[in-house]
Parts: sequence; structure tokens; C-alpha cells
Amino acid sequence: MIASTRVVAVKQGDVVKVLLSSVFGPYGVDDEYGRRLNVMELFHNQVTREQGLFSLRMNHPSFGLYLIAENLQAPTAVLDFPSFDRFKREVGKCYDIIGISFIVANLAKAKAMAEYVRKVSPKTKIVLGGHGTGLSNVQELIPCDFVCKGEGVAFFRALLEEDLSKPIKHPAIISTLNRKIMGVPLTGTAAVLIPGLGCVNACRFCATSHHFQKKYMGFLNTGKELFDTLTILERKLKVNEFFVMDENFLKNRIRAEEFMQELIEHNKYFFMGVFSSAETVQAVGVEFLVKLGIDFIWIGVESKRDIYTKTKGVDLKAIIAELRSYGIQVLGSGILFLEHHTKETIFEDIEYLIDLETDFVQFMELGPLPGTALYEDYLNAGKCKRSSNHIVEKPN
Repeated sequence: MIASTRVVAVKQGDVVKVLLSSVFGPYGVDDEYGRRLNVMELFHNQVTREQGLFSLRMNHPSFGLYLIAENLQAPTAVLDFPSFDRFKREVGKCYDIIGISFIVANLAKAKAMAEYVRKVSPKTKIVLGGHGTGLSNVQELIPCDFVCKGEGVAFFRALLEEDLSKPIKHPAIISTLNRKIMGVPLTGTAAVLIPGLGCVNACRFCATSHHFQKKYMGFLNTGKELFDTLTILERKLKVNEFFVMDENFLKNRIRAEEFMQELIEHNKYFFMGVFSSAETVQAVGVEFLVKLGIDFIWIGVESKRDIYTKTKGVDLKAIIAELRSYGIQVLGSGILFLEHHTKETIFEDIEYLIDLETDFVQFMELGPLPGTALYEDYLNAGKCKRSSNHIVEKPN
């Protein structure tokens, strides 16, 4: 069943034990569960992979699992990047609820994990979460009791009959693990900051925006809450650099201005890497970003011809040049295999993005991920090829 907003009791009396797990390894190998090219690294998988030996190598924790665990009263364990054997051993500890987070590419792994839970611990309730739940028939593909589509803290609090009104407590976790280049470990690290989820721009291909119903859900909604959280994380983790896990951090202009005032009043400075749309950068101004402590920014350029709300009327080359003149590193992201691309025109977008002279360049393939507007359009037009192995999606 798919859990609704109605509170569902999972156990009466005794304390409920919860396990939250990512999919099992090994990762980035050709086997029955995946492909060698699908490595579990953000930069080496999609940004710097073609740099070979000089590629940035690092792993990122499953931030959402730690956020959920931090905000439940029930005893909750997180199992991140386990082997299948490690997962099996943990299942043997008699959990009442096991949550499995996965993306569509790892559906086969999530299925194997859920089937194992059903086999050895049939009374355990299975919750599926993550972008893989964008599949409308996911409960037919993977044995489960509940499907969490969207924000996980409120979902689990309702499931466990806990207080939905409690403020969100931010977990103290670092942003990256195993950082190295040319095999040499990189010193220093950053913490992750999660001010909120989702983005109202709702680009038709964006799985994240559609996963959170094309809305923004704030966890830290004032500048003071941001400042206080960063101060706590700085003290606990001994860091002053932060990766802000927020689809469009500066979109909330009022919060950003309040945060600026907190920095001024406390004579404080943090270094932050953020995601931001070009139109938001233009609206707040580059000098504003510098004063906030932003030294890295990820911008979705997408295409020269396909103009989205976030790039409409923006001189991207000028904005990027100004950002870099202030020492802010820029990652520009483009999309290949758009509808207008041919063998000839695809290079127009490649050359356009390179000509913007960002510090990092990412090219992604246009893909109709389940749950997005793009997927629905393609499904209705009969453009989605069905797979006999893993995914069999049914039109609504």
C-alpha cells in the first residue's frame, strides 16, 4: 500500500525499531544489478570523469537518511553503502521497519533487498523511498508495505505516530568522504547544510523538483535559523566550509538577507558551495553572493536554444565572468540529446557551454525519469520504451 497522510500505526506497545538503508555495493561494476559506468560518485560520474587520472574522487553520504534518523524518537539506525552481506546481518537484528532508499537505476538492488527482508523477517514493514518511487507501479515491482513519495521526516513521523509539529533538527554530517586526486588524499572537508527541499522552477526534466511536488519545503526558514545551525555544525565538526544541499538556495531572498544581517552582527564568515539558477543570481547580484561567503556555485545552463524560466533574459556569459572575477568557482551544467539535437546541432550546445568558460562543465543526457513532466509527456506520446527486465511502467 501507499501510505497516505493518515497516521498508520505499525506496532502497538513496545518501542519500534527502524533501519534506514541505501542500496548495497559493490558499485560501478558490471553485474546482475548494474553497470560499470554507474559509479557512486558525483564528480567522477558526471563532472570530471573524462579527466582520467586527474578526476576528483569523492563519495557523498546519503544525506536524507541521516536527516530522517535525526528527527525520529524511535531508535533508528542508518546503514550507508553496505555490502549485501552487511545488510543481511543487520536485518537479522529484528527491526520493525526497514526503509530502503534507491534511484531508478538501482531498482534491481532495492528489489533484492526487499525480497530478502520478506523471506527472513516477514513481520517487518518495508518502506520504499527516494527517486525510484517515481515509478507509478513501484509497489508491484518491489515487495513493500509503504511508499514514501516526497519528504521523509513527516512521512515517518506520521507512520510512527510521532509529533508532526516538532522543529527539524539538523544532523551533523560531513559532505564528502574519501576525497582524493591522483590517489592522493585531499586535506580538509566540509559539512552539509540542508535548508530545505524542492524547487518551484519545476523544469520539465527535473526529478528533484517533481519528487517534492514542484514546491519548496523549508526546514530552516529564517536567517537566524540558518546562522544558528551553521554555528552548531562548525563547533561539532570543526569546519567552516559547507555544501548547501538546496536546489535553489538564494530563491528565498528574505531568508538570505536575514542571514546576511546575522553574519554582519556576529562578525562571522562561512564558506559555502550552493546550487542556484541564473535568474536568481542575476536578481540578488554577484556582490551579494560574495558577502554571503559563497565560493562555489552550480548553475543549470542546459541549452542555447531551449530556454527555461531560470535562464530567460540572463546574459550567462557576463554573469559567469563576473562570478569568476570575484573568485567564485562556477560549475555549468548542460543537457545533450534534446529534441532539437542532431549530429550537427548537438555541437552547438557543447561549444556554447564550453565558451561560457566555467571552471567545471557537466553534460547530462536528457532522460525521462519517472515522476517528471517530461516522462509523462513521453509516456502519453508513446515514446517510452518498455524494459522486459526491470521497469514496466503503466500509463495512467
